[in-house]
Amino acid sequence: MATVVFHWLDYLIFALVLLISASIGIAYHRQRSSKDIFLGSRQMTLMPVTFSVMASFISAISILGTTAEVYQSGVQYIILGISYFLAFPITAEVYMPVLYRNRVLTAQHYLELRFSSAVRTAASIVFCIQMFFYQAVVLYASAITFQQVTGLSFPLTMVLTGVVCTFYTALGGIKAVMWTDLVQMIIVFVAFCTLVVMATMEVGGFERVFEMAAAGDRLNFFNFNPDPTVRHSFWTLLFGGTGMCLTIYSANQAQLQRYLSCSTESVARRAIYLQMPLTFLFLCFLCLAGLVIYAFYSDCDPLLSGDIVKRDQLLPALVVRLFSARPGVTGLFVSCIFSASLSTVSSGINSLSSVVLEDLIKPWQPNLTERAAGWAARVLAVVLGLSTVGIGFLATNLPATVLQIVLSLFGIVGGPLLAVFSLGILVPWCNRYGALTGLLASLATTLGFSIAALIDPPPPDHRVFGTEGCYNGTDASNYTISTEHYSNWTVTTASLVARQRPVHWLSYLYYTPLALLVAMATGLAVSALTGFNRAKPVSLELLHPRVWRLAAAGSVQVATVDDEAAAAEPAGEAGTAQSESIIPTTKSEHTPLNMELEFSSRHSAVHGTVDLMNQK
Repeated sequence: MATVVFHWLDYLIFALVLLISASIGIAYHRQRSSKDIFLGSRQMTLMPVTFSVMASFISAISILGTTAEVYQSGVQYIILGISYFLAFPITAEVYMPVLYRNRVLTAQHYLELRFSSAVRTAASIVFCIQMFFYQAVVLYASAITFQQVTGLSFPLTMVLTGVVCTFYTALGGIKAVMWTDLVQMIIVFVAFCTLVVMATMEVGGFERVFEMAAAGDRLNFFNFNPDPTVRHSFWTLLFGGTGMCLTIYSANQAQLQRYLSCSTESVARRAIYLQMPLTFLFLCFLCLAGLVIYAFYSDCDPLLSGDIVKRDQLLPALVVRLFSARPGVTGLFVSCIFSASLSTVSSGINSLSSVVLEDLIKPWQPNLTERAAGWAARVLAVVLGLSTVGIGFLATNLPATVLQIVLSLFGIVGGPLLAVFSLGILVPWCNRYGALTGLLASLATTLGFSIAALIDPPPPDHRVFGTEGCYNGTDASNYTISTEHYSNWTVTTASLVARQRPVHWLSYLYYTPLALLVAMATGLAVSALTGFNRAKPVSLELLHPRVWRLAAAGSVQVATVDDEAAAAEPAGEAGTAQSESIIPTTKSEHTPLNMELEFSSRHSAVHGTVDLMNQK
């Protein structure tokens, strides 16, 4: 690899990014209550929400992982972008409205209103595990970039990223996070797109890039193989990708927290719809960057030549090779990766703090004052942020690329979370026993498939890597060793392809649909065995309006706002348990049409019902 030279101009650009992030945190340090820190007093506007939603899961993982994926397996990964046009409308029209209109502070709070405190607690623990590991991989991905481009040590870069985002998250809360996300996403867009265009020109222009990609079989847009064990095909990327996007944008507190902080439901809906063009445009640039990397390394794969040790280092290696002699360019690239990582980790820390405080601590400490809760939120942000840094060091031993690890994580853990929210919002027959069983059964299933795939992994689906140009300036002995490794890999791949593909080789993108199927089946079965909701009708305001038609058909017992208010009045301080109170209702005036009209006209009354439930 070329010698790393970080010019004073590179340091200046990087320092400015640090200063901007820290300054925004200081500017919003006056947030007092937990509602201010976690939801920005529900006053956030369209622009910061839009870019913060986008920033929450566009990180160093997206940048390094996607470019490496396209380099290895071709541009078919862009088919994932089609799934955005399915997932985002579903999020905006199905999941977000129910959560927003119930005025919950965390997404898991909805699960207690709909089911029970046990379901809320279980889902909160699962979410915390998911976000801890996700943030650890994000920190790892940014740290290897820093180390490769700047020459700084791996531990130093891990600590630097974690400390900076912990500082402004703990100090300024969600307002600091979201306004910083806005600035950082602008930096990421401008810096990355500039670098891609410059790198394209360096390798001979767009025509040259696509010529090399076609010659290397990287322009493989459509693979219609229906086999679900194929890692990436048109169908896995479309349907599995839709499920994966739903786990991120419909059932993850880091995103739902941004919807709930909006000043109106209309702002939240527009912010979600704006994700479609913005995220798809960024995906196109990521895929183009992967093709540029292939065009540059088409005759000498840097991993086989010993230039890098992991595929995730491909993009940093290209930047160092092309731009190390140009002051400012490497600084721009580091700022891009750093900004993407800061925005993701800060969002994760804030959402983790909200879930730990609101879902795991407050139920046991109901008399906690708002001032005390505000301080607890800041302390939690510091503790969780530093803990993430510690876990991040474990990611150095991960066997696969960071992209597949994270997307697998969203399926393994995020899939069951999406399933339990789907049971609550879309399945009026499901009761608390069915929801808890569905969550645990789907989690056990996805974990079982992932563990089996680790023990007996499927063959890699990489395209052929060039090695004929590796003699130029490369030690022949090292080249021989790398070629022997490459030959062994080829033989192993051929023998694996020859055997029958077992079911546990299921594409990791199908983990979410699998979790939905298992949760629906077990949830409904257990609900049927325990009497559905005959004894405890479901509040209509906890279901999607279109589902009310099923509830009104007489197949499930439901409770209206008036029913719940009447039942809650003599109960005094019955608290959250009243949310599950079953009041048999036979009101014929609640027709499907009337109920849909009531949902929008009476949701202020619904909010009063939720507030009453919270005064335990």
